[in-house]
Amino acid sequence: MITITTWLLVFTLAFWLVRVSTGVLNNHWITNPTEMAWTDKDPRPPRISLCIPARNEANALRETLPHFLNQDYPNYEVIVIDDRSDDDTADVLSQFTEDPNLRVLEGTEPPPGKMGKCWALNSAQSVAEGDYLCFSDADICYDTHALSSAMREALRTDADLVVFLPRMRMESFPEKLLIPTYVYIMIFGVAIWSINRDKKPRRGMGNGAFMMIRREAYQHIGGHAALLDQVIDDITLAERTVHAGFRQRVFNGDRLVSVRMYHGLSEIWDGLSKNLGAAVHGDLIKAGLVLTFMLVANYFPIIVFVLSFMATNKLNLGLSIANLILIFGSDFWLRVKMHSPPAFAFLRPAAVAIISSIMIRSLILHWRGKVVWRGRPVVSNG
Repeated sequence: MITITTWLLVFTLAFWLVRVSTGVLNNHWITNPTEMAWTDKDPRPPRISLCIPARNEANALRETLPHFLNQDYPNYEVIVIDDRSDDDTADVLSQFTEDPNLRVLEGTEPPPGKMGKCWALNSAQSVAEGDYLCFSDADICYDTHALSSAMREALRTDADLVVFLPRMRMESFPEKLLIPTYVYIMIFGVAIWSINRDKKPRRGMGNGAFMMIRREAYQHIGGHAALLDQVIDDITLAERTVHAGFRQRVFNGDRLVSVRMYHGLSEIWDGLSKNLGAAVHGDLIKAGLVLTFMLVANYFPIIVFVLSFMATNKLNLGLSIANLILIFGSDFWLRVKMHSPPAFAFLRPAAVAIISSIMIRSLILHWRGKVVWRGRPVVSNG
């Protein structure tokens, strides 16, 4: 007998088939860029301005700044804007001021209601000399070929915007458990492949680790001056670039760019509390639907599997097993790709519960206007 439970299982199975198909297409169309130094056989190298905001990033810059300054690309500058840090960021930067490729700017406090990062990047680009602007966070580690590879792909594909998806470095147990679950939402939930495949894609894809954009395209969309109220500025920048008719290309940059996104549970809790609510623009109805659907799709097949096994309902048991193969199999595959312990895939129910809790907290904080990041209040644009 076909029941409501059966139909719900069919529905969730269809959902997971679509999600897994999206992941397969993303894996196929998001390719690795060519990794090699710029040579005399390459065209005249356009100038790149690498713009990096730094607010209380002393520890990160000790590791990453030498990599930013050690690019084999022959024509670039690094602009770091010290965004009113109250740690040793200025002291760390002062150790590298003799490097001819480095320019250090002193940031100013953003106007009320404006995002500090966007305000800092807008200041950096205003003095940049580059034909291309590359935006990166201060905690990103670049391989020596990063800029050369990006420019080579930009010229080869005639792309106005090149994005590298970084490798996530994870050290603590909470990072290894939760970061892949968060990334899962993007890899299996967003058709990034269409950006590389379609002539007129409907969406853009941003990533704060590495975004290199042609100056003409950047100025056409208003640059960061038009993003000062955006919490998730990288995605908004990409969306506006694509919607304006410019070409974007997304690459798997895990051998060129890496980041330890958060350090431990506390930073994950605070960082995702800033981002998740902003991703749905603080829309409580939309967020409620997303949360409900996510919980049903993840937990309903597990519950039915247990109950059907006990009641020997073969149809529902078979459908629930098919669901679980897709759920845990895709999670297992992603963790292998991300160099996270694959066995953590079996802890997915716990990870989903924690991410859902952070989502609820994020919505409450955005709704109350209480989100704080790096010592500054975050004003949602929702």
